[in-house]
Amino acid sequence: MIGRHRRPGFALLIALAAILIGSALMITTLFRVQSDSALARSGTLRRIVDVAAERAIWTTVDNTDPRMLRALPIGTVIRSAATDGDATIAVTLTRTDTMFVWIVVDASILRGAQRARHRAGISVALARDTTRVRLLPLAARAWVDAF
Repeated sequence: MIGRHRRPGFALLIALAAILIGSALMITTLFRVQSDSALARSGTLRRIVDVAAERAIWTTVDNTDPRMLRALPIGTVIRSAATDGDATIAVTLTRTDTMFVWIVVDASILRGAQRARHRAGISVALARDTTRVRLLPLAARAWVDAF
């Protein structure tokens, strides 16, 4: 006769513990994936507004009539608003000097509970050659050279 020294239900206890540990790992993984995807969506929104702001700056430089800016008194501020896909864009042009204009773009996007915003600016010079007046973007060093 074979002796039985096993306790009844011991294997069931081990199986339940394994199921609980497995469930905890699955729930942890689920929450981790959800937080990673929320972070990715947030990064995507930030990139969208960055691109929208940069595009608005260069569109403004390309499409603004320099002769009109040259005719404005110093200190004049021109504001406009537009949309670029989901992004809302506010453009501000400020005549800062006889030769310089400051362009500031504020782009923002709101999707559900997530919001992203980017503000960018550029200085441009009103350059005049023999045939026309042009807007020339200035590098940071150009301000030092100009003054």
